[in-house]
Amino acid sequence: MRWYRIICSLIIIIYLCIYIHKSVFAAISFSITNPTYENEMVNVDVSLSGLTTSSCASSSCYLQAGLKNFRTDRYFGFTKNDKGDWIVYNSSTDKTTIQSTFFTFSPINGNWTGKISAKADPNDTDYEGPGSYGLRLWRYTGNSDNSAGDPTNELSITLTGPTLTPTNTSTPTQTPTDTPTHTCTPKPTNTVTPTLTNTPTVNPSTTLTPSIEEDEREQDIGSSNEENSEVAEVLGAEATQSSMINPQTSFRTFVIAFAFVGGGFGLLSLIFTLQKMRMK
Repeated sequence: MRWYRIICSLIIIIYLCIYIHKSVFAAISFSITNPTYENEMVNVDVSLSGLTTSSCASSSCYLQAGLKNFRTDRYFGFTKNDKGDWIVYNSSTDKTTIQSTFFTFSPINGNWTGKISAKADPNDTDYEGPGSYGLRLWRYTGNSDNSAGDPTNELSITLTGPTLTPTNTSTPTQTPTDTPTHTCTPKPTNTVTPTLTNTPTVNPSTTLTPSIEEDEREQDIGSSNEENSEVAEVLGAEATQSSMINPQTSFRTFVIAFAFVGGGFGLLSLIFTLQKMRMK
């Protein structure tokens, strides 16, 4: 009986611990409402209640927001912390990073209300430009690397930006090529240099001697004889050419005359033959 009582007592104690733990966990309320938009940022009202001293480390709790891509079912984006810095969404982090960078708040009597701002990360592959996305928040105690396991409800929001820019936006630019310019170089002009000829001057006082005059006359006679001989040679050559041409002309005349006479004899023979045939 004694062992039986001990076993029953242990079972009751374990059951009470589990029940109390579930009651405490179920008592925490964590929700977001009223999304408002400011440029590319979305703001939501946050409400937390039922927190205990074990819910936050050193009386401080931490929050992180995430935008959900409905097509891939993954979260991304930025959360603005209480220092005004934008912290990128990270589903796997450590408690040092949580305590130093995440949004921090201190609950009063286990309750806290405030606003959280989030925006899209245009460099994340899950962001597909303006459109409909989901929004959810996670609470961290700061005592571990994981969230407390009680995320908020999910809101459907509509983002208007930022607009995605194509990755290949570089447009090849053509560098203008220099057009060669033709410069006309003037050709040098030929300048004619006049040639000076020395004109001999005859001294009127100089008189020619008779011997010199006779020599000049003999030279003139010799030159005239040479000219006459050249003319004779030219005439002789022309006469020779004409004599070579005349036989051809006479032969051609002979052939024509012979043909004419032969044709006459042939015609007479034909007439004579026809007459004899008639007489018979």
